[in-house]
Amino acid sequence: MKATYLTEQGPPEVLIYGDLPDPEPEEGHILVRVQAAALNHMDIWLRSGLGRARTFTEPFILGGDIAGTVAALGPGVTQIAPGDRVLIDPGLSDGTCDACRAGRTNLCNRYQLMGLHVNGGYAEFVVAPAANVHQIPDDLPIEQAAAIPLTTATAYHMLVTRAGLRPGQRVLVQAAGSGVGSAAIQIAKALGAWVATTAGSDEKVGKGIELGADLAINYRAQPAFSEPVREATDGAGVDIVVDHIGPATFEENLKSLKRGGHLVNCGRTTGETVPLNLFQLLLNQQTIHGTFMGTGAETIEWLQLVRDGHIRGLVGETFALSDAADAHRRMESRDFFGKLVLVL
Repeated sequence: MKATYLTEQGPPEVLIYGDLPDPEPEEGHILVRVQAAALNHMDIWLRSGLGRARTFTEPFILGGDIAGTVAALGPGVTQIAPGDRVLIDPGLSDGTCDACRAGRTNLCNRYQLMGLHVNGGYAEFVVAPAANVHQIPDDLPIEQAAAIPLTTATAYHMLVTRAGLRPGQRVLVQAAGSGVGSAAIQIAKALGAWVATTAGSDEKVGKGIELGADLAINYRAQPAFSEPVREATDGAGVDIVVDHIGPATFEENLKSLKRGGHLVNCGRTTGETVPLNLFQLLLNQQTIHGTFMGTGAETIEWLQLVRDGHIRGLVGETFALSDAADAHRRMESRDFFGKLVLVL
């Protein structure tokens, strides 16, 4: 099969396009013919070695966001058929630990991600456990399907499970143009929330409104974004802040948050250390959540929102599999809105 893979870490030029052996589905697994694979920041971090030095004993294939068609079934798989259009939930758990038995699969002691710990979707074929392969509607474009899984799982877990989002609440979502940001806006609106969002340009502000945001703020023009958020909420602030930026937004996030509110973080694109005034935190009775991915049960829930048309994958630009290095360069430039997708 054709694949784009790594044998070492470094700049985009270390990505190699070539031939690798076709994978075979084991018992309980499915072979998927990949038709689209979306990029994520973890692809950049693993390829570059930023915060995760790796030695590859064999070629490694990136890509956690995958959509395509079922090519073959391993022994024991009966719930799906060859030719079915599918997307893959990239979170892999062992199903045996206490967290898995409690349904909290993203806390599994052996939790792994496709494209990070095991081979992913920058290839013509990929193998995944049957429980992670889900049918998608016939009218959902395949590149949009690939743009959905990882960020939607993350955003849904942040809003619904961690922060307990309820209809009528107010939510601030950082970075409307990001995968998590665009997913969080759509989920929050589908569940009856008022949504504010930030973006780095007037063009992206407009796209945030198109996604459904009630208020969109250009954080470059107005870095003190808590001020318009407070003004729009009659001084109270929002119930939930969805953040994956880290230090650059942390203080303004807390200023935007109402008493008793929840700040949920899933990333650190601007660093890993933030200043925290514990007295203000306890005085305002606020909660800060760290979160990573979502659970298998939640996947069933957010997939229904996809099927009902409430969530769509936001595609910024598409690239050929052989042009994955160009896609990585574009991602590092931050000059895009939506997901970058490799189309096979």
